[in-house]
Amino acid sequence: MSNSDSPAASGSPFDFGTRLGLVFVVEVASLSATAVTSLLAFICCLLLTTAPKVLRGDGTVKGASLTDSLDSYSLLLRESPGGIMDIRWIAEASVTEGPFCTAQGIFKQLGDLGVALSIMSIAIHTFLVLGFKYYSQPKVAPLVVALIWTFLGLVVGISLAAHHREKYYGNTNYWCWITPKYRIEQIALEYGWVWFAACVNIHSFSKVHGILLVDGFKIRLRRRSDASSVNSDFGVKIGMNHSVQRSNAIAMQMLFYPAVYLVAIFPMSLVRWLSFFGVKVPFIATAIASILFSSSGILNVTLFTLTRPGLVPNRGPSNSRRSCEHHGSMLSPGVSHSDYRYTPGSPRTG
Repeated sequence: MSNSDSPAASGSPFDFGTRLGLVFVVEVASLSATAVTSLLAFICCLLLTTAPKVLRGDGTVKGASLTDSLDSYSLLLRESPGGIMDIRWIAEASVTEGPFCTAQGIFKQLGDLGVALSIMSIAIHTFLVLGFKYYSQPKVAPLVVALIWTFLGLVVGISLAAHHREKYYGNTNYWCWITPKYRIEQIALEYGWVWFAACVNIHSFSKVHGILLVDGFKIRLRRRSDASSVNSDFGVKIGMNHSVQRSNAIAMQMLFYPAVYLVAIFPMSLVRWLSFFGVKVPFIATAIASILFSSSGILNVTLFTLTRPGLVPNRGPSNSRRSCEHHGSMLSPGVSHSDYRYTPGSPRTG
């Protein structure tokens, strides 16, 4: 983000207010990293202690989707290092370009883009479940995560290769990121994906809250007269069994993740848009937006503990059936496929 009146832009050292604002950014990023790391450690321990007990009769693993959550939160963890690295600029009262600066720029891009793609995947999957009654197979979630990691690697790798003789990652006033010279790359390789993910999330919310009605592959605005037909569809025509109803309930819970994402990115998006159009954004606005964005790790971990009682000790029933219900991954709300049977008029699985 460019601001010609900022201390970094004018070459003067950061004043006390700027350094204090960066301190808060570092603190929140550190708390998010600690929260996500603790959750990852907990999931790893859970995998190690439950792995021998979750084999099905056909040799597949019921708890395998826990590894999907592991991969998904690994993506979220990438968001924190970029903010924590601001501690050097606080100590030096300025941003200096070099290998450390380049590393911070890479971490910031990986974190922002990785979280956007991960949250967008959740929103798309939830929309398919609630809108089209499409329930993906367990193998889809790790495939999506692998594609996200591959895409992130290609974005950074190709960018570094194409601009290795140029100052691609550098000083952007208060930290390091893609320099303003590469505005197209900023939009195409990060901002565009962040805003597209936000649009996908808003669309998913409109479906869930009854603004849109999905009939097969036709999507239209819901009218009041649709209410009775919807009830009839769910009660008679579709005839969902208890397993699918549980999956729908979990899918509804999953929408809290995109909701948190929208709240976290809106201030930062507003600040960046203003900067694009040449508006001089005060540092206090930039700092608040960055603090809120950095807090997404804390918020998502909190959501995880609230929406997954089957994974948290002493919360909810502990029998194996309840555990299976809540072991859906971030990308694939859980459904016990062994309990689900397709009958004419019932939702199909993919």
